[in-house]
Parts: sequence; C-alpha cells; structure tokens
Amino acid sequence: MQIHRTEHRASYTVLPNNILRHPELSLSAVGLLSRLLSMPDGTTETISSLAMKVREGKRRVSAAYAELIEAGYVLVRRSQDARTGLWTTQVSVYDTPKAASPEVAEPTPGHPEGRNPGPSTDVSTEGKYQGNNPPTLPSVTEAQQEAAPAEGEGEVPKDKNEHQEQDAESRRAGSVLASLGQVDKRLRLSSADIARLVPMAAEWLRRGVSSQSLRADLLDGLPQDIAVPAGLVANRLERKMPTVPLPVEPVVPLVTCDTCERTLVRGQMTGSCGVCVGTHLPASALFLAPASEADFAEPSPEGLGLLDAIRQRRATGDYAHGARRRPALV
Repeated sequence: MQIHRTEHRASYTVLPNNILRHPELSLSAVGLLSRLLSMPDGTTETISSLAMKVREGKRRVSAAYAELIEAGYVLVRRSQDARTGLWTTQVSVYDTPKAASPEVAEPTPGHPEGRNPGPSTDVSTEGKYQGNNPPTLPSVTEAQQEAAPAEGEGEVPKDKNEHQEQDAESRRAGSVLASLGQVDKRLRLSSADIARLVPMAAEWLRRGVSSQSLRADLLDGLPQDIAVPAGLVANRLERKMPTVPLPVEPVVPLVTCDTCERTLVRGQMTGSCGVCVGTHLPASALFLAPASEADFAEPSPEGLGLLDAIRQRRATGDYAHGARRRPALV
C-alpha cells in the first residue's frame, strides 16, 4: 500500500511507533491513548465524558482504559486528605510505559478535623464513589507479596530465571484482577481478595492465556446481580481453567535405504536396510504363505448352484431393477 503524509505546522501530536504498533494493545486502547496524549496538560476528563465524544460505548472505553493501566501508559494514584477525609485521584498519562505500579496513599492515623462533606475534588475516571472511601485497589507489588505461598505450601524454584518468570506472571495476574473494577464497578476486589485469587489467575497465564483473554473471560456474560464479586471471579477462574497443552513430539523424517530406497526402520538415519544386508526377508515374502491342499479343494454344492444361477442370469440378461449389467461369463 502507498502511504501519503502531509507536513503539519500546527495542531498536531507526535506519537512514538511503539504505541501505534504495540503488539499487545487493542486498537481501542491505542486510539484512546492517542486521544489522551493529544489533550493539553491539566485536562479534566472521565470515562463517561470520553464515551460521549466517540462512537465506542462506555464499556469499550473502560476496557481500553484498563489495558492502558496494565501496560503502564496510565498511572492512577489515590490519596485521602488528612483534614477533610476526602479522596482525590490523580491520573498521569505517558507516551512510554512506566514500570511503577499505581500507589495508594493511606490516610494518616487519627480523626480528621473539620471534615467538609461537600463535593469531592476527585478527577478520576469514575465519579460515583467520590468521598465514600471505597475499597482501595492494591498495587501490583502488594498483591504479589500477599499472594506468596506460605512456608510448606510449595517449593521455591531454585532457578533464578524461573522465579523471575513466576513473579512477572503474578504481577500481570494482579494487574488484571485489579483492573476488573475499572471496567465494571461491581467487580471491585479488595487487597485480600486479589492476593487470594492471584495464584489461580497466574496459572491461566502460565498455560498460555494472554492478559486480554483472561480479562475477557472473567467479564463475559456477567449476571445482573453480583453479591460476592470475589466468589464470582474465583468460580470463573476455577471453572474455566484452560487445559494444559500436551507436549508436541518432534517429527522424525523418513529415511530410505541407500541401495534399494526402502524405508529404514525408525531410529536408523543412514545406511542400508535389513533386506539388502541379508538380515531380513522382503515384505512380500513375509506375507505370502505357501499354498495348501485346502486352497485347491472343490467348492460345495451350494456354491456350485450359486455360480450356475449367476451365469444363467448374465447369459439371459434377466437382472433385477437397477442392477448393473455385466458381460456374461465364458
């Protein structure tokens, strides 16, 4: 295809190819990130306001927003004012992924003084839960630490690379579980719930399921009423657990004899076959048994009568309806 580019001198945005060609982000997530990076610093936007400006619905925008959080392009930090007790959310958008996980600032001990129950100054993507002290979303590091197996529950792998891979899978699993509440508020999970569910979610990733597929399986076909979000997620993780792929045996190519081009036995990669070297009989000799007297015995009277009937029908042409005509026997 031919690519045509126009030189722009105003009202344009420069984006790295790592975003536009990201192999794991969906097109919706790439489009949302491009739109967010095109906005000026200090812009106040919510998922609802963004959904009203695009053709995609609120659910798809929320799913794309969760992808950007998981990939590190969007960082969300929540903090509580020690004086008023109100929660504030700060959203940062980057054009390169950040390894740091979203941090939640815990309130300082003590009672707030002069609490003002007025409107919240929260600028997060969802506004319904402002000021209600919702359960905080755990950071990936916190979920990983709480999900570590207790002593005696499992062996710690000695190989450093294998240990690092398991840690990476646990971090990805924690990010997916924490992002469920961003897509559907009914699936907000506490830190303890995420720590309990991380091992099962990490097992999905170890069996070859991508983070996007795991999130889609957990969000697909949700019931209208969800009483216990953690119980629903645990049930789906256990019930929909993919099977372990069977190991694929390597295909051994067929090798022929250097002399007669017969196929060699399995495992012999060069040389002559057993027939050529005189250690085996040819296959034709193995299946041809010597003729016995029974092979030359006269047929029974019933067989002779059946043969006479067949010859007579073919000679006279008296066939059944639809039967195929054959030449008469000589």
